[in-house]
Amino acid sequence: MLHTNEWCCPSARENPLLEVGIANSRKKIWDLGKHFHCSIVGTCLHPFELKKLATKSRLNLADVHCDYHLHQLVVAQVGQRKSRLAKLVQNHLDKKYKATLHVTSELTSAVDLQQYWADAHQRSDIHAAYWALVTHPMASQKLCEKAYGQIHMLSHLSGENRRGQEQKIAHLKKQYSLMEEKYRASLLKNRERIKEKNRELERIRTRPEQTASERSDPSANLRLRIEAENLTAKLSMERLKRERVEDELHVALSAAERLRDQLAERDALIETLRKQAESAAGLLAVADADDADALDSVVPLDQDQEVDLVGRCILYVGGRSRQCSRFRQMVAKRNGKFLHHDGGLEDTNRLDSVLARADAVMCPLDCISHNAMNKAKKYCKNAGKPLIMLEKSSLSAFSNGLGKVLNQ
Repeated sequence: MLHTNEWCCPSARENPLLEVGIANSRKKIWDLGKHFHCSIVGTCLHPFELKKLATKSRLNLADVHCDYHLHQLVVAQVGQRKSRLAKLVQNHLDKKYKATLHVTSELTSAVDLQQYWADAHQRSDIHAAYWALVTHPMASQKLCEKAYGQIHMLSHLSGENRRGQEQKIAHLKKQYSLMEEKYRASLLKNRERIKEKNRELERIRTRPEQTASERSDPSANLRLRIEAENLTAKLSMERLKRERVEDELHVALSAAERLRDQLAERDALIETLRKQAESAAGLLAVADADDADALDSVVPLDQDQEVDLVGRCILYVGGRSRQCSRFRQMVAKRNGKFLHHDGGLEDTNRLDSVLARADAVMCPLDCISHNAMNKAKKYCKNAGKPLIMLEKSSLSAFSNGLGKVLNQ
């Protein structure tokens, strides 16, 4: 899961980073999560661009034998703040998508940014829009994850389109073969007919027994001229047919070539998205394993603290949503109820509602907006409810916080 300083909330009041000027500028590629590195490199950069940038950064490409190896190498480098290649990639993408970055810099609300991405996705103009979105200071974690998922789903759509295009190419190839066979058969047939007529004319012309009257017979000469003209006309028609068939074949072959190019591009995109999916799955597996290890390592409450919460409701304001399932288990184990508010993104009216339902409130200082924290302080002071401030949003801090709740 990404650290909170990698994301910006919708307003300065809901994000402490904005007040100190950190979130007023666009994020750098090394500030983003690792799975975003993979998707950005695969979606926004062509292999020839990767090779050019890697060469410019003086990386050793001796062991790079294919586009996949090059992709892996670049992805591993762009997450490092001091990497020369990371800075080259950042500058290259900023320059490449300068116009789009200028447009999105005018978007000052999360709603406008979400609509911009929806429009770009609708018209399949995602490369520049994706880079502009994930580095935008107003882009929320939820919106960026949504964009990442939509790009991932393109692999499935591309696979379906690829099957349709393969069928179309097969049909064109079959049509080409039939037309070529028909043309060759017709050409051979008419050539034989012309040869036969030429032989007949030659026989008539060279007959030794042909009499002067036969040679001077106007009707016979007329018949021969008509036959010759007919044969000449048929030959011209066959030539026109041949030219038409050749034109049709040229069009069919051009269409097939275009489809082959499209398939090659889609194959490359599918391979990129597959690698992105594998990378994301690996990151999630590592994150889940880290959480499980962290939960096992939490120091249990002392025996005199391991008491029944008697159905009391513990509200956790802020923190990371992915940890809440662990927190809920810990509270449920002590016969309590667990509520969560993300401390910045959700409707503030809902915060009022959950505060009213809570018997005790916990707030992690490293992951909560000033607005939510001040509201929780004011409410708990007026209502006389326990408010526990945690140093950070971790399992051990939450466990210690439960101990403080039990002692109050």
